[in-house]
Amino acid sequence: MTENIYLNIYGCSWSHGVKHLDYGRSWPYYLSYMLPKNVIIRNFAILGSSLEYSIFQLHNNKNNSNINIFQITNPYRFSIWNDNHFVVDNMNQVTSNYFDFAKDNLFDQYNSYGFSNLDEDKEIKKWFKRYIDLGTQKSKTIDINRIANIFYILNNTDYCFGYITDKTIAECNIDCIDKEIPINEYSKDNGNHFDQTGNKLLANYVYKRISKKLEDLLNEF
Repeated sequence: MTENIYLNIYGCSWSHGVKHLDYGRSWPYYLSYMLPKNVIIRNFAILGSSLEYSIFQLHNNKNNSNINIFQITNPYRFSIWNDNHFVVDNMNQVTSNYFDFAKDNLFDQYNSYGFSNLDEDKEIKKWFKRYIDLGTQKSKTIDINRIANIFYILNNTDYCFGYITDKTIAECNIDCIDKEIPINEYSKDNGNHFDQTGNKLLANYVYKRISKKLEDLLNEF
């Protein structure tokens, strides 16, 4: 029997998908159909998540995977999550070789804060605004931490990419999807989430970046 190869994906809603577009699918769903059935995709991405959440998952799971792919999310997000919930055993099987976290009841185990939802909690809004002001306008702490995080990602993944270019992604010379695929043409909401065509294009883009590593692994097995 052919041994399984494991491919882990880390990121935010751009890799997790959103319910209102393409039946909640994202590019990893379509990537699963491009891979042999013994290549098992485990998608740790969840919507709205911070970079720190994805790094937490990368740190805990990178050694149990043959290929690690990391989609870098936007800056200025803060996430709180249940460590015991977001584990492989709680993933939902989507296709024969693709697993992710179910979107239903997700926020029972997780909260994330960013510019898009600050009005929901006045105390959080006050704290978050103070955090952003100190980190960006005075000490630049947030940008420095983000750059350090990106270098950790680069050193512990097989491929990483941004979705929308920001100054830290540009400074670190990271591949970015908005330079490769016209996001405005294929995104169908104000969060820049792709429709089916965009997701398929992104799946194909990622496949090309990992194809050599995947071929080497398949030859080994």
